[in-house]
Amino acid sequence: MAVESILIMAVLVIIFTQVVQPLVSDQIGQIVSRPWVHIQGMVETGIWEPIGEARIKHPNNYHRHVSTNPGG
Repeated sequence: MAVESILIMAVLVIIFTQVVQPLVSDQIGQIVSRPWVHIQGMVETGIWEPIGEARIKHPNNYHRHVSTNPGG
């Protein structure tokens, strides 16, 4: 009975490590960083876009601070 329980525990540990290892290496980093791109744009400029595009569309942008050019 003890040998079987040790084998079962070994198999479960191997399965657990094979399932968790890819999640820790790639996917968790992407889960955390991917939404932050849009959140960063919203926090800094008030526009739900990546920060590079959001800075251009911010009303206080250098090229948009004059009311004679409202579209650009």
